[in-house]
Amino acid sequence: MIIVLLFGKKNLIKIGRLNTCDLSLPDISISRVHCCVYIEGGQLFMENNSKYGTRVLIQNSNRSEEHTSE
Repeated sequence: MIIVLLFGKKNLIKIGRLNTCDLSLPDISISRVHCCVYIEGGQLFMENNSKYGTRVLIQNSNRSEEHTSE
């Protein structure tokens, strides 16, 4: 599954199982508020809230990076 996050005027996107999250993923392996992705100083950051970690694949036209957060 590929998900593209568009921030628009927001600078923070909540990802999790709750309906109140900006991106709600109804899967038991996802925490209620699994992580937050935010922009600060022109850079993209991810704050992990899951005790099991979060895996992120970042791709653009020049490179691909995979990161795991615990």
